[in-house]
Amino acid sequence: MLLILLASFVLLPPWALLLTWVLPLGDEQKTGLILLGACAGGPFIPLLVQAVKGYLPLAAGAMVLLLVITIFYVPLALPWMLPYVQVDAPTIARDLVLFMLLPLIIGLIVRWQLPNRAGRWQPNFTRFSMLSLLVMLITGALPALPKILNTLGTLLIPSAILLAWAAGRLDICWLSDRMLVCLR
Repeated sequence: MLLILLASFVLLPPWALLLTWVLPLGDEQKTGLILLGACAGGPFIPLLVQAVKGYLPLAAGAMVLLLVITIFYVPLALPWMLPYVQVDAPTIARDLVLFMLLPLIIGLIVRWQLPNRAGRWQPNFTRFSMLSLLVMLITGALPALPKILNTLGTLLIPSAILLAWAAGRLDICWLSDRMLVCLR
């Protein structure tokens, strides 16, 4: 778990910052890449670990730990990494708690108190969350499609791939079942 924390909060943010210094990117692109590198604990972690047949309880535990640390880390780190951006720490913390941590806690309590029902509900909630993620991606990407297409001639997509590659190499390897299965 210590390696996950080291990768997420010590190695990846400077890697993202380095990419923004080395690659010719616009200010919006630099901001997005730094945000990707600094915000650990994404809700997709268990899906990635499940895809590589990893150990899901460790993935869920790592996600919660990363999320809690991110609530405090991001408001402190972003002003240093993005001096031209005003960071509203209470709003960031509130949104992370309300939209990520609280639903996770509610799910854990339901699973603990009503294990049989939770087991029956789990496939439906999985389908619903995947559908919600797809709808969110589509509705978020469609209005931004012209900007996304404009990035095709820049180094934003390759730099995001480099950041994702580093995150995958550093995080997923340690979340796998026996620390042997890695995204390669």
